[in-house]
Amino acid sequence: MGYLIAIILDLPWIILGLVFHEFCHAWAANRLGDPNPKLEGRLSLNPLVHIDILGLLALILLKVGWAKPVQINLRYFKEPMKGMLQVSLAGPVGNFILAVLFAIIIRLMSSIGLNKQFISYLYNGLWYTVMLGFFNLIPIPPLDGSKVLRYFLHGSIAYYFERYENLGLIILLLLLIFDGFSRGLYALVTGCSSFLAGQMPF
Repeated sequence: MGYLIAIILDLPWIILGLVFHEFCHAWAANRLGDPNPKLEGRLSLNPLVHIDILGLLALILLKVGWAKPVQINLRYFKEPMKGMLQVSLAGPVGNFILAVLFAIIIRLMSSIGLNKQFISYLYNGLWYTVMLGFFNLIPIPPLDGSKVLRYFLHGSIAYYFERYENLGLIILLLLLIFDGFSRGLYALVTGCSSFLAGQMPF
């Protein structure tokens, strides 16, 4: 029950991170010449455009969720594989940029001695944003990191990577169940968030 209350209170930060992540994918695809994200209304920060209700409920209850993926067409890119790399990186990079903005606000508020509870709440936003960035860089399908990795694979390795892509979700879930992996990811995110904020505001 305590976990559910905490994550519901932090839901605005989670939604912000998901929405900005998908917006950045859409923005990058549009910049590279794909009109589909704009036609589908994905060049927007409106949560209703990006949030998948089932994915959000799964995130709240199971700690693993998703937003509506931005549909792109590689045929519009001059260099399809390079375009996919750039679009895939845009989401996590967007999260890290947002995290830096959170950190700047936290540092400014800390320097003038504002309410510590509010700063702690902002830190939660920073933490979730960093988590979204790192989580999506895990090189396992269907996450963005798998598309980044695919860009660097060639020959038989690329063939087998694509052939067994459908197993990615199962592998990912098994990794998340594995306590050592989850602890490592948590430590990485917490360490980076603390470094950006300049302190641990708890």
